[in-house]
Amino acid sequence: MSNAKENNMDNAEQATELSGTDTDQKVNFDFGSILNEINFEDLDLTTENVDLTDVDGLLKQFQDNKVVRDALEKNVNLGKYARKIEQDISKMELLSIQDYISNSSDLVQLHDQIKNCDRLLEEMQKILSGFQDHLKTISSDIRHLQDKSMSMSIELNNKKETEKQLDKYVRSLELRQEFIELSANINILFIYLFIT
Repeated sequence: MSNAKENNMDNAEQATELSGTDTDQKVNFDFGSILNEINFEDLDLTTENVDLTDVDGLLKQFQDNKVVRDALEKNVNLGKYARKIEQDISKMELLSIQDYISNSSDLVQLHDQIKNCDRLLEEMQKILSGFQDHLKTISSDIRHLQDKSMSMSIELNNKKETEKQLDKYVRSLELRQEFIELSANINILFIYLFIT
C-alpha cells in the first residue's frame, strides 16, 4: 500500500514536471491533484500474493518472445527490469494524459460539432417528416381529384347519352311541312266556316 502511494507521489511529481509552467498553454492542469485522486491500489501487483509455481512453464511458453529472450540471455535483474518497465509505463501514461489534456479543447470542439450535427439532423428529420406529411396530403388531394374527374366524366357521358335520346325524341315529335300547311289550311277553312 505504501508502495502505491509512493508511486502516486512519483507520478504526481513527473506529471508536474511534464505539465510545465508555460503560461501560453491553453489548458494547464495540476497533474499531481489528478493523480492523487486516482486509486492505483488496484494496479499495484505488490499487494497481491503472486503464484510463482508455473514460472518455468511461462518462461518456456514465452521464450520465443524477443523481449523475454533478450532478458534471459543478458541475465537481466528482473526486479530492476520490472521497475524500469513500470517507470516507462508511468511515463507513457503521463504523456498520454498530457496529450489528452493538450487536445481537450479539440475534443470539446469536436463534441460541440457532433452536438450541432445531431441538432441539424434532428431538424432535417422534422422537415422531412413535414414534407412526407405534405406529400400524403397531396396524394390524398390527387386521389380526390381523380375520383371527382371520373365522376364528372361519367356525368358528361350520361348527359351526352341523354342528349342523343332527347334529340331522337324531339326529331320524332317534329312536325313535317306538309302537316303544318295542312293544319293551317284546315284552320283557315274552319274559321271561314265558323264565320259564315
